[in-house]
Amino acid sequence: MFKSLLNLLYPGRCSVCNNLFFAEDQSFVCRSCIDKISPSEVSYCKSCGSPTENCQKCLKNRKYDYIKVFTSADKELVNIIAMYKLQSVKPLGKEISQKISEDIVEFVKREQVDLITFIPLTKKIYRERGFNHLEFILKNIFPSFLIKNVLLKKKETALQMDLSAEERIKNIKDAFSLNPEVEIEGKNVLIFDDILTTGSTMLEAYKTVKKGKPKKIFGYVICR
Repeated sequence: MFKSLLNLLYPGRCSVCNNLFFAEDQSFVCRSCIDKISPSEVSYCKSCGSPTENCQKCLKNRKYDYIKVFTSADKELVNIIAMYKLQSVKPLGKEISQKISEDIVEFVKREQVDLITFIPLTKKIYRERGFNHLEFILKNIFPSFLIKNVLLKKKETALQMDLSAEERIKNIKDAFSLNPEVEIEGKNVLIFDDILTTGSTMLEAYKTVKKGKPKKIFGYVICR
């Protein structure tokens, strides 16, 4: 009752569309913008994530067994993801989890994934945020025993979103190592990330995970 009264007196203003709205679990993004997050068909290479369905490189040297993309990247969704991870707005992580839950669960079951991992943060960024935004999304969808820290970040890197395509490749090169405490040999592993732009992060993650001799390597990203 008190919360409803506060909403009437002091409605929130959506950080994405700038419209006034009545806040529920979080007071940053309106329901209208959240509801725009929906699955869509995206044209891309399912092996490396390049923006083409007919990737000539992967005809000769296939990488991922399948990278699944939930939806196309638009301004609203990119802003929501940026706000969630850069400003540590955790309730938005739950909203995103609810949107992708059905799709990613179906994918995991269909491909018989044994364990799910995620792109790790540098120690500096982890200390600043207090949590890994990708791990948080996954834990709102899957039981904890399925989610493992397969990848470790072994060097500090700049934010990929601030760099050019060429700079991203150099920035992320040799940035990961395998967690010796997690056994992945002979298993079907899924690597999770939020936004696939150039594909350099997912490719570097693939190269690292492959060293652990898994049976298959899948990828899942929220948007590209």
